[in-house]
Amino acid sequence: MAARPETFAFPAALSERVARIAQELAHGEQHAPHPHGPHIYVNGEELVLPSRLYYRSALPASGGDPLDDTIRNCLGTRHHDGYLRERCVRALLHERSEWVIPFLFAMLGEYVVEIVLAIDSGLAPDVLPAWQHFAATNPQFVATTHRRAISYWDCYYRRRYLQLADYPALRLLQRVTALSKI
Repeated sequence: MAARPETFAFPAALSERVARIAQELAHGEQHAPHPHGPHIYVNGEELVLPSRLYYRSALPASGGDPLDDTIRNCLGTRHHDGYLRERCVRALLHERSEWVIPFLFAMLGEYVVEIVLAIDSGLAPDVLPAWQHFAATNPQFVATTHRRAISYWDCYYRRRYLQLADYPALRLLQRVTALSKI
């Protein structure tokens, strides 16, 4: 079986499991995630996050297996429905696997501030060093995420957060890494 595009976002060791779950979520339909998602590195492995996934599923189904549920929630963070993305993000905030971080980190560069607020308030403090390590090994991704956050602040949230530094995505990015190094 050839790897489906959404499996590129996961370590190779999980590719068969992810392909099975992606097929379940797609209800057997063929769909094409945006092929040019960001390239990131986790434990020396190059991965590609899908930009958006267009599954018909309203919510990733729980299969009872915690690893399967984590994979479903990671894929759910890339879903086109913002409410579903938020539920999946909340389910992942205490995950310890390093390959989960890019799915959450990417949300800081998106336009739904409620998701960013959920990450900001719910991120377990003991996970922060892993986020800092991820940021240090992915400076281009961090820089792109930072630019996107500024763009969304300017477009949608400038009146709500009068100072750029008050915008939650940028506050969290600052906590994760010294942006002056980008």
